[in-house]
Amino acid sequence: MRTSRYLTWITLVVIVILVNLPSRVWDHVRDWCREIIAPFHSVASGFGYRVSESCSTLVDPAGKAMATKQLELQIANLRERVRHLESLDSENASLRVQLGYKTNSIYRLESCEVIARGEVSGWW
Repeated sequence: MRTSRYLTWITLVVIVILVNLPSRVWDHVRDWCREIIAPFHSVASGFGYRVSESCSTLVDPAGKAMATKQLELQIANLRERVRHLESLDSENASLRVQLGYKTNSIYRLESCEVIARGEVSGWW
């Protein structure tokens, strides 16, 4: 009982001393404490992360399974879409060959819709 009172008083005195230190000295003390605590903090942080991941797997395995299922469905849909686009690409290439479409021309070509033919006045 007596030891805990002494420990409490010593802790309070140290806190009061630390609070009243000048800022330059306080910065050195804080840096020194950070250097001492850093290795323990990184180990504890890594351990805490592993424990939280393990607990989340135990608590919500169905949620992860459902998310995995959704991702698998999305992958299947995207693969089907890629197959469709590849078939359209090959069809497009085949039609270009049949039409004799030139990819390179000395002229600047633009596609447009024809809205009239012949004379502008429309008489003929």
